[in-house]
Amino acid sequence: MKAGRRDSGPSLLLLRSSAELVDRISRLKRHLDASGTATTEEHAQIVKTIRTPLDQILQLLAPTLARTFARKNADKQRLDVLHNHLARLSRWFTTIHELSVYLPTPPVARETMAVLHGAFGDHYKEQSPSPLVGTIFNAFEFDFLQVVEQRLPDLRNIVTSAERNVVLQLAVCDRESPAAWAVLAHEMGHAIDDHATVSQQAVSVFVKDQTSPAFELLLNWCQEMCADIIAAEALGPASLLALLSIEYCILPCYPIHGPTTTHPPTRWRFRIVADHLKVKYAAQDYLRDEAALYEDAWRYSATRAGLNPSTAASRDAALFRDVISPLTAEVRGRIKALSLPPHTITQGSLRRCMLRLERGFPISAQGADRGQLRGAVRDYRRARIPIGKARVRAFRRLKERFLERPVSFPQILLSAHKRRLALISEFSANCRSDPSAAIDTLEKRLAHLDELILGSIRMSSVHHRVGEERSADG
Repeated sequence: MKAGRRDSGPSLLLLRSSAELVDRISRLKRHLDASGTATTEEHAQIVKTIRTPLDQILQLLAPTLARTFARKNADKQRLDVLHNHLARLSRWFTTIHELSVYLPTPPVARETMAVLHGAFGDHYKEQSPSPLVGTIFNAFEFDFLQVVEQRLPDLRNIVTSAERNVVLQLAVCDRESPAAWAVLAHEMGHAIDDHATVSQQAVSVFVKDQTSPAFELLLNWCQEMCADIIAAEALGPASLLALLSIEYCILPCYPIHGPTTTHPPTRWRFRIVADHLKVKYAAQDYLRDEAALYEDAWRYSATRAGLNPSTAASRDAALFRDVISPLTAEVRGRIKALSLPPHTITQGSLRRCMLRLERGFPISAQGADRGQLRGAVRDYRRARIPIGKARVRAFRRLKERFLERPVSFPQILLSAHKRRLALISEFSANCRSDPSAAIDTLEKRLAHLDELILGSIRMSSVHHRVGEERSADG
């Protein structure tokens, strides 16, 4: 099955949605299994009640996929049946996910905080967020103190308005899946934006009346785009890829073709982040493959809503050009002044990470390329430096070339997403012949990938800490 064929767009899209749903169900089942072994008998009964329909969803999905792709090319009628079935199963999943609120809620993994701290540096310390897991299938940022004040207005008499208690909330099914943690970079972006008033200042350049509906609408959109750019600047493409993963999982339930009063369409946000990162990474486009599928998703959503995709695209382009583009330019300049910690991602290093993940190895640290090291040794020998201080210095420089340095969190998470997408692509191809086996294989491989990335982050954290201690010792 070729991703480049335009007529296969809806098929690939619904298979992607199926894969995301399978993965989220698998994650939630692992969470429930862990809860069942660590809780009381009463909780174990609730776990069993919740887990049973999750198994049922997967049992229902496999034959539906088999019927859809029984022929070489699935026709529109079969794809419509699959779409409606996925919509029903996605609603089941999100409802079951919310019902897990009746089980004890575990804390976020320590590594989650290590990733955010490493990506945002002093900004993380300044905001001092409280990362939590929740049972709503989404990610959120909010000021817990404001929530309390809304319920208890008299609290303002004893707590100063300058105080904040930033909460970053992650879906409980994503607790042990590091690739999903990247969505918290977007939520962290909201916290930084709220504190620095980036969006407020940017919108004020274009709309002077802060009480007008136009200001409120643009501010809502700008806050989302600003958080996206901050997340991309700190954690790279992984933040957007994590957002897309959530969206694809529930795609059949929600239209994505247009803006709402609170959010701009993801299509705009995708373009903004992709353009920002191409500048950051010297024209290297790590989101190119995903861009093509998401364009198909947007057109698919518009068509199902009864719109003409070409007409809708023209209106979309005009609004982006006249409103969003100048607003984004204003935001970018202000974000640059925030001085977020820098990071780089190179094709060569990313390729080596991908190769290790394919072979089942972690990616916590990297040394120089073997070819470069052989060349450095060859140059050292050819130099024939006489015995003495100069030779000692040259040898130390050569020795430093062999040191391994920690792989950055942005690169680890991008590698995780790219490997994850490769496994989903294999699933999409194998679904035509044996959906049940494809689902089982996808569950196992993605669970193993989560373990690999979690181990990589742990080891990379150790490398970072040792490096900081060495630097402090001079």
